[in-house]
Amino acid sequence: MANLELLEGDEEGSSKKEEFLQLLNRGGLVTPSDLVYLTCMHALQLKAEFFDDDYTQELFLASSFLHAVFVNILTKKISNTSASDSIFGQ
Repeated sequence: MANLELLEGDEEGSSKKEEFLQLLNRGGLVTPSDLVYLTCMHALQLKAEFFDDDYTQELFLASSFLHAVFVNILTKKISNTSASDSIFGQ
């Protein structure tokens, strides 16, 4: 699984972040904040974790509260990221 902590200041991570942001740029969109970027990256990783494994997918889809489960896990995932303290402190 790819390391998504690209906000730590390493050059390769910074380069990948810039490359990703260029893909989003359609000539007028504002560059997303670090918080939006981090949230999107973790949400995509979490989605992949849920749907790449049949057993996990089955458990997730069996829930009556899919949205709440996803948001809760995503929130915990972001909170456990070392970069989250500096981002949430903005």
